[in-house]
Amino acid sequence: MIQQRVLVVEDEKLIRLACEDILHDMGFAVDLAADGKKGYQLLQENEYDLALIDLFMPQMGGFDLIKKIQEKDKNLIAILMTGHVTIESAVEAVKAGAYDYLPKPFTPDKLRAIVSRGLKHRQVLLEAQELRREREQNLLEIANERSRMQTIINCMGEGLIATNLKGQLVLINPIARKMLKMTGVCQIGSPIKVCLNNQELIELITGILSQSKIETKLISKQIVFNEENFIVYLCTIAPITEESGRVLGLVVLLRDISEEKKIEKTKAEFIRMVVHEVKAPLGAIEGYLNLILDGMLENDPKRLLQTIMKSRDKARGLQQMIRDLLDFSAIEAGSIARHMEPLDIKDVLVELIDLMKVEATQKNISIKLDMTPHVPMIRGDKDDLARLFTNLISNAIKYNTHDGQVIIQVSVEGLFLVVAVHDTGIGISDKEQQHIFDEFYRAKNNSTRKIPGTGLGLSIAKKIAEAHFGYIGINSQLGEGSTFSVYLPLLSSGIHPKM
Repeated sequence: MIQQRVLVVEDEKLIRLACEDILHDMGFAVDLAADGKKGYQLLQENEYDLALIDLFMPQMGGFDLIKKIQEKDKNLIAILMTGHVTIESAVEAVKAGAYDYLPKPFTPDKLRAIVSRGLKHRQVLLEAQELRREREQNLLEIANERSRMQTIINCMGEGLIATNLKGQLVLINPIARKMLKMTGVCQIGSPIKVCLNNQELIELITGILSQSKIETKLISKQIVFNEENFIVYLCTIAPITEESGRVLGLVVLLRDISEEKKIEKTKAEFIRMVVHEVKAPLGAIEGYLNLILDGMLENDPKRLLQTIMKSRDKARGLQQMIRDLLDFSAIEAGSIARHMEPLDIKDVLVELIDLMKVEATQKNISIKLDMTPHVPMIRGDKDDLARLFTNLISNAIKYNTHDGQVIIQVSVEGLFLVVAVHDTGIGISDKEQQHIFDEFYRAKNNSTRKIPGTGLGLSIAKKIAEAHFGYIGINSQLGEGSTFSVYLPLLSSGIHPKM
């Protein structure tokens, strides 16, 4: 069996080497390029089955390189890697010839899944190409070819619909039937007006068909198919033409973009929340300062000190919000786990505990580190891991009770080093645990209402753990405290990327 060959074009060394390790483990031959120009040179010299390409690179960007790939081999699967995924960039990538895109940062499982799916798609393309060759040689293979092509259409991940100029169905795959919730009554030849279950889509298609001259260009539009559940499809429509250019009908491609739209909506809501959260403390600080400047506290030193301390606390809350937003922005841009090195986790934890003792002392909370003298090394980014454990330990203090405890236990389970942060605080309900790692999520109850925060801390911690090829688990009960356990691969495990 011929070994499949993959090209990785990525300017970030850590990601490049991580991809190489994972792809080697999958049994592929792998070539690496640090920029688009080197990647293009390798494409000229070698034959590849699949290429993983970064969007932003020096000398030649991802879009330009994908276009070069299309010129050489349209069956070569190109997957775009980017930390800046938008609907527009995704559509542009597909137009340029990319099979799919992989948002950064990504886990090994996501990389394996998209590579496997892409190579299966390539196999389908090669089979289709071979079928076309056979058709030219033997007309008896036409029926078999149609059957196989129907199988390909039925296996597509997007909904596909084709109509003739009369607005009748001539082709529809199972995914489209499911997306549009079509009944068995709607068969080939049925009018789309009674089949598509969405008036906006029907009007869009019939409007194009009613034109005296249908333009041969793509039309894309986002259509809400279920407002209550916020289901949104990206509908791309193009004419079906003969070689002579005569239009025979339309083809409609439906792609579910509901999750992307939900993320956009969540971020917009978060911006509104941030404005609200910033406005209140800034107004309070201004009010406190006006009291001082107006001389209203000159004869009351105790109240003056309390007012200054309140202003300081409000300012610290704003600083924490800004830090969370900057951390979140950096992670979204892929700036995470960039400086991987062998680490003793004890050095990170001891330093953090010393820094956070002041915060704990204010609530008379004790912090205890429980670990054996000789803990195995891990590979990680020290600053990012400090950010992760700062979030967990700070939460263990903030959501704890007065005179409570925070116990940090370090142990080894299989190939992982486990750091468990346990508190004796208010705990988290089962329902809240399902969303606790979601971006911008905050538990809302009487116990947490007055505790400041952005709802980003645990989401940031989860992304940092995953960037280190680890994960976070939670065990909690209301009124009995919480335990957040961070699993990080040991240096000797082989799970992590190598420098």
